[in-house]
Amino acid sequence: MATGQTLTFQQIIDLWNANGGPPGWAPLMAGIAMAESGGSTVALNNTPATGDYSVGLWQINYYNGLLASRTNSYGSPAALQADPNLQAKAAISLLGGGPGITNWKGDATYNKWQSAGSPSNPSAATVLAWLGGSGGSSGSASGTTATGSAAGGPSGVGGNDLSTCVLHAPGFLFLSGPCFLTKGGVKWLSGMAAIMAGTVIGALGVVALASVGFQASGAKKAVNKAARLLPGPAGKAVKATGGGSASKGSPRTVGLGSSTGAPSPSKPKTAGRIESRQIERRYRETERQQGPIGPRGGSRTSTRVARDQRQGRSIPGPGSAERRRRAQQPF
Repeated sequence: MATGQTLTFQQIIDLWNANGGPPGWAPLMAGIAMAESGGSTVALNNTPATGDYSVGLWQINYYNGLLASRTNSYGSPAALQADPNLQAKAAISLLGGGPGITNWKGDATYNKWQSAGSPSNPSAATVLAWLGGSGGSSGSASGTTATGSAAGGPSGVGGNDLSTCVLHAPGFLFLSGPCFLTKGGVKWLSGMAAIMAGTVIGALGVVALASVGFQASGAKKAVNKAARLLPGPAGKAVKATGGGSASKGSPRTVGLGSSTGAPSPSKPKTAGRIESRQIERRYRETERQQGPIGPRGGSRTSTRVARDQRQGRSIPGPGSAERRRRAQQPF
């Protein structure tokens, strides 16, 4: 079989069977090859924007992370493009008896097969009907570019095959289950999670900055001052708390009660009376011990008389008997 041929639908079936492919899958896989490459054995789709460096009849993708593993398994892109038998062997390996059919998910023939209920072993006539009755070389290449050379391998490699399924339901017999999540879906979910996390962090930062700015500026004092002028419960609530204009323990509030002139909650109204009485008692006791106390203290005479009385001395002069009697008492 010459290199660079454009094969018919039946020739692709024969190529599939000649390389040991499951016969029941031959018509469907031939239809997929016709939709992917138009039957061209040298078809090449080098489109990094879509994550493609796809080669041959079944458009085996070598893009980015797939290059090393698939080169090791199936040969280099250049070798695969030059040999249709290698292309058939690679497609048979990827199919894996059926579960790997999702490697071609999105292909026109695959979509027709899935819409028909994924029938097992569809006949060649059925697949040809899905292809529009064209089994020759005029089949659609599904956007695949059949020009260029794979000799140098993929250039500008920088992504992954986004259509590769990473999570799908278990298959039944040789039918594969539906794909739940592709590599593209994983990247999309990761991007959305990063955007949401960034939004939440940004919102928290804005709130924190606004709070700091409100505390640092005069806005808080202005709000409290305006609130104290409000009628009704709102103004009373601000007045009861002192409006936040003076901090706790500041010189304006220590020992002075609240800013409204009301008694301090920690000091009852009777405290002043008790202190007055105690001061009065101390005054009287001092006067009793040291003599009369005036604005400038006791006079010298009164102080001497009081001292003599405390020491029990006789006091000469009028009324000395009475003074002696009093001096003998303990005062």
